[in-house]
Amino acid sequence: MAAIVLAVHSAAAWSLSWRTCPQPRLAVDVGMARGCAACLQDRDLPSDDLGFSTFTESSSLLTQFHLGVARQRAGDTNGALEAYDVFVRAAEEHGAPPHTFSEVLVNMGILYVQRRDRSAARKSFERALECRPLSAAHVNLALLCLAEGSAAAAAEGLQSSMPVSAVLAAKEHCLSAIALNNDERSVATAERLLQEMAQRQA
Repeated sequence: MAAIVLAVHSAAAWSLSWRTCPQPRLAVDVGMARGCAACLQDRDLPSDDLGFSTFTESSSLLTQFHLGVARQRAGDTNGALEAYDVFVRAAEEHGAPPHTFSEVLVNMGILYVQRRDRSAARKSFERALECRPLSAAHVNLALLCLAEGSAAAAAEGLQSSMPVSAVLAAKEHCLSAIALNNDERSVATAERLLQEMAQRQA
């Protein structure tokens, strides 16, 4: 039986939304990052105990976080992912509360999208939600659902249609982002996406 699809103006337009939509948050919540770093620093861990060669006696977890943000803003995708990965792994291994590094995982998801690795991006956004409910994670998952739906439609030669499941999943994430209401830019993006989806169903 043929797949159920939802007619839209152009499936490719969703890929455009994914590329051009303002990202909900580039910089991670610095207050949360400070809290995460403080949790580890309070335990008086020697740098060698962290187990990562990128840490030295003069570097801290917070410094590692700032390095990731700086690299991300400079367009160094791989370097930013490396710095964030060190931050998250150290935080996890030493028992920092998950909510203190949830937004780092959102940033990592955005970076994976830039590398066109949708699978890794989805895992990062979903891990972020497991750590703490975030509007930014939901709206990025909504955009990812639409991008994946667009790719699936294009692969089947459906230039003006998209699987209904992709649109429904995107709507659910947008509504969750709005309900959480913990990031204004993410909420605004979710509202705009819902309007666009409604217009394309009309």
